[in-house]
Amino acid sequence: MAVAKDKGIDFKALQEDCAYTVEGLEMLRQNVEDFLKATGLSQTVFGYEAAGQVDFVRLLRQDRDFRRTTVVKVLSWMARYEKPAAV
Repeated sequence: MAVAKDKGIDFKALQEDCAYTVEGLEMLRQNVEDFLKATGLSQTVFGYEAAGQVDFVRLLRQDRDFRRTTVVKVLSWMARYEKPAAV
């Protein structure tokens, strides 16, 4: 089951809106927080898997700016994420 599709997140719109705007970064931050809650992933696992940076979520929470390529990489990863089946 793809979590992103369950959440109804419009990743294409996010990719267009997120680059270098306060509102866009707030939207990204909120979607990442929602994603973490929905999936149960830790912030470090998410950061490593989605952005290649274990501290990505911490930096995002501290209002750090990110390159557009990083934002697109994270949003694309979230869109492709499949929650592991329960054992």
